Amino acid sequence: VLATLAFYPVSIFGPLYMFNVIRASPLLSGFAMATLPLCTTLLSPLSGRLADRFNPRWVAALGLCIFFLGVFFYARLGEGSDLIWIVLVLSSLGAGIGLFVPANEKAAFSTVPSRDYGMLSAMLTAFGTGSGALGTTVAVALTEVAKKSRISSDAAGFAYDQQFAFSWLLPVAALAVLVTIIGKRR
Repeated sequence: VLATLAFYPVSIFGPLYMFNVIRASPLLSGFAMATLPLCTTLLSPLSGRLADRFNPRWVAALGLCIFFLGVFFYARLGEGSDLIWIVLVLSSLGAGIGLFVPANEKAAFSTVPSRDYGMLSAMLTAFGTGSGALGTTVAVALTEVAKKSRISSDAAGFAYDQQFAFSWLLPVAALAVLVTIIGKRR
């Protein structure tokens, strides 16, 4: 829930940032954004295998640490950021989520009897979607707060607004790591 709160806004802000700040074409922006789900897709099977062999909470925590670094670097993207660097940052976000989600779900499913898998699945989906929408709403609100503190509405302004919003979401990502590490143990 906490991870998706900080993760979902990237899908809105990423393309806008690439269009408005670094002036990337729609095609190039699309390819850059595609690295995020591609890394998630490629690392999810690895996460599942690791979660089957080791404590899934530690695999999830590793994923969240990578995700935290991704949010940290995403919050620092600015006017002078290179497209290659942006792709690396998006890739780290995708890799972190790819490692986190399967391991986290394995840990969650191991805490309930199999007859409750349907309800748990519904709860994970509902809370994940809800927290992602909330995170996007919070990020948009934070950019509006940042806008009020400056006059211009140029590319540098958008970059600043995004940095402001994601800097405020960074503690949420850190809290997700802590909750996973010190959360309920079996």
